[in-house]
Amino acid sequence: MAKEYFGDFNTLKSIFIENPAMDRQIFYGDKIMLGRNIIKAGTTVPMHSHPEEQISYVISGECDVIIEGEEPVHCKAGAVAWFPANKGHEVIVGDEDTEILDIFNPVREDWLELFGEK
Repeated sequence: MAKEYFGDFNTLKSIFIENPAMDRQIFYGDKIMLGRNIIKAGTTVPMHSHPEEQISYVISGECDVIIEGEEPVHCKAGAVAWFPANKGHEVIVGDEDTEILDIFNPVREDWLELFGEK
């Protein structure tokens, strides 16, 4: 499949993930991936880690972010967070759906499999 240079989150394929409850979209290049997640109100993305480095940007809503070994931080729209590779992290969404953009380096192979692109 030829890789696209441009995409549009208004039309990109979306996958609903039941647990934790969220809609997810991806766009990626050879070495970097952008994921858009709309996490449903009251959802917890449990503590997890992965070998990819991650930066997250809260577009709307708010959540508490816990990084392994650190105090929780309440993040509102405009907040950014960095997660080193293999560092545990958790997200707890409050009373409203929360939209978060995640940037990964390198590309998350497990997300490619989820979207049937690998």
